[in-house]
Amino acid sequence: MAFTVGGRAVGSVEPDDARLLAREVPGLTLDGRGLSLDGIPGAPGDDASARAAASRALARIAAVLRDAGRLGPWRNEALPVLAEDDALLGVVERAAARALGLRTIAVHLLGWRADGAMWVQRRSPGKPVDPGMLDTLAGGMVGMRDPAGDPRIEDLAEAMHREADEEAAVPAATPMDRLAGPPLRIARPVAEGYMVEDLVGFETRLDEAFAPFNRDGEVAGFECLGPDALAERIGRGEFTLEASLLILERLRRGGHAGS
Repeated sequence: MAFTVGGRAVGSVEPDDARLLAREVPGLTLDGRGLSLDGIPGAPGDDASARAAASRALARIAAVLRDAGRLGPWRNEALPVLAEDDALLGVVERAAARALGLRTIAVHLLGWRADGAMWVQRRSPGKPVDPGMLDTLAGGMVGMRDPAGDPRIEDLAEAMHREADEEAAVPAATPMDRLAGPPLRIARPVAEGYMVEDLVGFETRLDEAFAPFNRDGEVAGFECLGPDALAERIGRGEFTLEASLLILERLRRGGHAGS
């Protein structure tokens, strides 16, 4: 069922979850159009106050879903709740994003060596989505800065440098270039609910002496693969869908960082 905030489409919910939330969360309305968070108690007309009120209601929504056993691990990370035009409507706990079908933004890094080989990671077997599969060198969701005060969405390059440090220990001063073209939209069911994600790719050329290592426990290991091996193993289904699309598009355009 459709999920709207302030009259704007943001996601989708399972019917049973929609009925539960409509009973438990003030301001939610369930009708033939779906689940709507419109009549938010104490929300004046200005954007900042409306966002704050919506965020309080979204926190209650996340708590109800958690208590009902509908969410994965609680992350204590705030994600933006975005309208289709990227307007920020509020923030929500990351664990609830897939259960609400919210659109998220993710950054991914293609890490090239000068000889044209690419460093890739193997995802931890404990990951809820695509456990144990090969992936880009580093990637993750774009979050919020100061979510409890004056919230702003994390800068894309800032998020990419953070993820590259956490997942692969890429040095902070490493230049990273955004891949050409608009974000790539992925929409598919996953274990936690429904993923709607805009992928933003970056690439970098890494020193020959660079050897990645993981800091956050979300990566099982790393490999360095040439273009032919990348294409072969993507064809065998060893890579995530997101990594496959980003890598194949970059190979199609003929090269590696700096080409």
